[in-house]
Amino acid sequence: MKKRKYPVVLIAAVFSGAIHFDALEAAVSPWTSSNRIAISADGCPDADADDTGATPFTLAVLAKAGLQNNLVHYDFNNFLEYKKIDPGNNRMWLSAMGGQSRWGFDSSRFFDAAIDPNGAVAHLTAERL
Repeated sequence: MKKRKYPVVLIAAVFSGAIHFDALEAAVSPWTSSNRIAISADGCPDADADDTGATPFTLAVLAKAGLQNNLVHYDFNNFLEYKKIDPGNNRMWLSAMGGQSRWGFDSSRFFDAAIDPNGAVAHLTAERL
């Protein structure tokens, strides 16, 4: 039994060191001021907590890195065959637009694809050019 304890401890120490190294490497952002970011978040008006939580979290991460101006397009509810829900009752709308407002992103770059699919597609197409 004693022989098994040492390799496990050694592996744990090596693994812990690898995590520490990766965390230091991640502190340097690969983004520059010329990079553009476009996001299409699936979700749906009846979105689960993973969708409604990931949306503002993603925006918070971008904002923390100071990349608000780099986000050129953000659409959500891209299940276009799904039913339309009024924004006041639409959890993804509340999540996306709440994150947009809280973290200082340009609201003209945000599209509820279930409400305005043509606008979302046209805007993203224009940003690709």
